[in-house]
Amino acid sequence: MRQKSLPRVALTLSLAGFAAALAAATAAKADEIKMGYINKMGEHPWFVSEVGGAKAEAEKLGVKLSTQDVHFDANLALTTFDTMVGDGVKAIAIVVPDKALGPVVAEKAQKAGIRLIAGASP
Repeated sequence: MRQKSLPRVALTLSLAGFAAALAAATAAKADEIKMGYINKMGEHPWFVSEVGGAKAEAEKLGVKLSTQDVHFDANLALTTFDTMVGDGVKAIAIVVPDKALGPVVAEKAQKAGIRLIAGASP
């Protein structure tokens, strides 16, 4: 049981720290902060737990969280990233479907001036 809760705890702690850093770094009110979370396999219990934890923590913090499962599709991951940036997110957490996307996503985040959490999963 402890192992199943670990992803939720890890992402919740990351999201909490991430949102706190955003709030401190911007003059915007918490209800104006938008964040995105992109994962590669939304039906897997790991990601179900992460998304649930992220949504719960975002609600506590007053952060608007958009989530998207990209089904291991690299093109959809990049399109979703661009869409979230266009929608005004201040940060994106992403589990890329292909490790080769890591540098691409990092560059996109830097150019867009948003914060990024990138991670690996099982």
